[in-house]
Amino acid sequence: MLGERCKVSNFVEMKNNRLGADVKASHPSYLGAARLGRGVTVAAGSSITQDVKDGALALARCPQVDKEAWHKPATPAETRQDPSFQGQNPYT
Repeated sequence: MLGERCKVSNFVEMKNNRLGADVKASHPSYLGAARLGRGVTVAAGSSITQDVKDGALALARCPQVDKEAWHKPATPAETRQDPSFQGQNPYT
């Protein structure tokens, strides 16, 4: 449900929300099952999953995690072409 004078851009994903009047979400963001009070502004790149009180700036980001020793699994096509995978399932 959208309140009066809300501004929500095309790049905001919404799921089961209630937005109060004058809410602004102008940049790519995710609004998931939360109630946003009157006059809330959603910061760019935020994932909002909890209720936000009137007039607040809603900002939610998680810290970046880098997996340095990560190796992309071989695709089924790659396993068919590489004889070293013969009879093995790389996804187990």
